[in-house]
Amino acid sequence: LTMSGQSNDFGSKNETGEPNIIFDDSQSTPYSLKNWVSLPEDFAIASKETKTVDVPIEIPKDAEPGGHYAVIRFTGNAKADDGSQVALSASIGTLIMLKVSGQIQQNISVASFYSAHKNFSEGSFFESGPITFIERLKNEGNIHVKPTGTIEIKNTFGKVVSTMRVNGDPGQDDNMPRSVLPQSIRRFDQSLEGKRLFGRYKATLSLSYGDPQQKIEQSITFWVIPYKLIIIALLILVVLIFGIRFMLGKYN
Repeated sequence: LTMSGQSNDFGSKNETGEPNIIFDDSQSTPYSLKNWVSLPEDFAIASKETKTVDVPIEIPKDAEPGGHYAVIRFTGNAKADDGSQVALSASIGTLIMLKVSGQIQQNISVASFYSAHKNFSEGSFFESGPITFIERLKNEGNIHVKPTGTIEIKNTFGKVVSTMRVNGDPGQDDNMPRSVLPQSIRRFDQSLEGKRLFGRYKATLSLSYGDPQQKIEQSITFWVIPYKLIIIALLILVVLIFGIRFMLGKYN
């Protein structure tokens, strides 16, 4: 294959954090990085060969402080044998998330935090589990940040029944926190399963982010009432009461 390099800016495609590669050069972004990249010349790579390529990034002296983002891609071009065949190519790449020192603004807010049903529709009254928790975190700063923390669930009596991680765990290499890009919203979700729930519960979201660390805390309440089982139990109880009264009447 003959490999050729390209650089493109990218942003958030949606709230899941999927990157949106910007191919249109006319679309400007204040967080552009692609023009700082010095791409290598085209090179050949043999079958099963591994090749290391250095890609310098030169930061302009007047660069805006904060985050700058690009994806560096490589495309392998295979020649078709003749005009009757089609040569297919795909690209692979890596995301570059660069921080330019200066006046950095780190500002994460909770756009929304709520409990939800299986179909992710918002709700505060449930018949049974599992219960999903949705956190939509908005980055209003100029640098990518990695908010991480926990959701603590307490029952009516204040007892902790569950603690769930939000956006990874800095102490686990295989579960590192993910970034929220500037001027974007990223959604995270967790599922509370395997618990016998009944009554009123309070869920407290506690997050930390940035350097120096800043903290966010927000709470919601929800109810778990298995009303169908309760109605069935009441109906059975009513039938038993009337049945006993009827039998006693017949006996008397």
